Amino acid sequence: MPTPPSTSTTSPSGAWTFYIVGGTGVVSPAVEAAIQALGVSEIERLSGANRYITARQIADEAVALGASTSEAFLVRGDDFADALAVSSIAAQEKVPVLLTTTATLHTEARGFLTTTGTDDVYIAGGTGVVSAAVQAEVDALAGVAVERWYGDNRYLTGAAVVRNAMTTWAIPMIDIGLASGEDFPDALAGGAVMGYKHGLLLLTQPTVLSAPTATLITENKATIESVEFFGGTGALAPAIPTAVQQLLQ
Repeated sequence: MPTPPSTSTTSPSGAWTFYIVGGTGVVSPAVEAAIQALGVSEIERLSGANRYITARQIADEAVALGASTSEAFLVRGDDFADALAVSSIAAQEKVPVLLTTTATLHTEARGFLTTTGTDDVYIAGGTGVVSAAVQAEVDALAGVAVERWYGDNRYLTGAAVVRNAMTTWAIPMIDIGLASGEDFPDALAGGAVMGYKHGLLLLTQPTVLSAPTATLITENKATIESVEFFGGTGALAPAIPTAVQQLLQ
């Protein structure tokens, strides 16, 4: 995040620009007014008529703030797991995340790719979530190369995303965060935190440490220095931290 100008009026939290993601149907004007009342100097709402347009608005704003125009993630827009799997990586590597429908490349995603001249697109998820037809549409765009990072389920996909990202951007596994892959709020917040820390978000089942995640931790135990768990015991059972601790011994 850029350093705020010295003339900015900041809120008690220190924020000078506050982004609201989504239209007034998802974040009401009353919420926006409450934020304004805190003394935030600037509020910007990124929104469109649907989630795909909103995602495009976010990607365009990210580019305006310095995000990559040469790379992009592409994930399904009607479920959350694969988008969460790429979240910490997208944040730290400044890679826009685009949403698409399963069967066809959404026009908003296509528009971003063609407007920015993106070179590399990383699809997160198998052909059941982002079809082979969508991959072919992206591959047919001039100058675009496509890779698919996936597994047979969301946890295998999450592990594949982390492994490929570690290779692509030389990201070491030093700080990791774990969150439930069965719901989105904790992982959504956790992805932002881990991105800020240049760490990696791993997804797991809520009651037992998912095998693909356990394997990732075991493979990288020599470099892992810190672990954070996002969510209470209702979201991640006490067995999860216990299992991770045992793997790291």
